[in-house]
Amino acid sequence: MCRTAGSLALVGLVVVACGTPGYAVSVRAAGLPRFDDALLTRLETEAKESGFAPSFTRRENDAFPDELVSWYSKVLSAKPHDTLSIGIFCEGIRNPPSSIEILVENRLRGMEEPVKRQIDALGDRFEAELSSAVGKEKVTVKRGPASIPIFY
Repeated sequence: MCRTAGSLALVGLVVVACGTPGYAVSVRAAGLPRFDDALLTRLETEAKESGFAPSFTRRENDAFPDELVSWYSKVLSAKPHDTLSIGIFCEGIRNPPSSIEILVENRLRGMEEPVKRQIDALGDRFEAELSSAVGKEKVTVKRGPASIPIFY
């Protein structure tokens, strides 16, 4: 009995220690008839005008030549990995149907209210931009916890 109780206590400790303090919003438009370069430019401009610095823009992966990724970040504090990040992922740039997904996240302390509020506000702005460009019916939004990968 002690062994079982000890094991359960250890599992409980691991679950508590590995809590998810991060938060993310994903805004996605799928099934688009073509890739819209002007829309991507507007999304990238929105990130820059919100104070985010580009890490890289329109990077194409040789393994996936029909995809582009742009990544932006804004440092929140001196803590390691304490940044707000915006990832813009485009698929089907040459071979439609196309999709665009914007991921806004902070995996370190995104659930803390001032940071979560910023993430939600950015998600709302990207949702409005995508909805006005492709129609609200083609846009989905997911909001929820995000964690730092074990080997970060």
